[in-house]
Amino acid sequence: MVLDGGACEIGIESTVLELTEPTPRVLRPGAITVERLREVLGEVDAPLVTTQLASPGTSLLHYAPRTPAELVETTQLAQRLAGGAPAAVLCFEPANVKPPHVPIPMPRSAELYAARLYDALRTADATGMSRIIIEQPPETHGPWAAIHDRLRRATGHADRDGNDQ
Repeated sequence: MVLDGGACEIGIESTVLELTEPTPRVLRPGAITVERLREVLGEVDAPLVTTQLASPGTSLLHYAPRTPAELVETTQLAQRLAGGAPAAVLCFEPANVKPPHVPIPMPRSAELYAARLYDALRTADATGMSRIIIEQPPETHGPWAAIHDRLRRATGHADRDGNDQ
């Protein structure tokens, strides 16, 4: 039995903190940003999480769709679409994605992007394309940090030693 509560308002999972040391440490970035945590807790260690820690959602491919996915900077998007097989494309400007590719519009607001991300990945998987291209959001701070974490994991952007590729 599956319970469907409808669309998720936040989308990405919660922020997970390790609080057994004097300085709290982010184990998994989430909807509550490091900036907001620092307003309440003071110093907070927020390393780039690239390996599995004692927290759910930190394995390399935890958020990966079934279809191979690639994270691409906006400046490289047209080039990646020009070569290779047709793709489902999570993008900010769907008018720039021409057939045979399938655009999947993404919002520019971090909060709306986070709420849409997993549904967009499932939609991309359902297109039957042999690849997914995700236009990398340009922002990296605040709520975008957790989104970038999920995108790195969805596209396997860390090697087995936990180093970013």
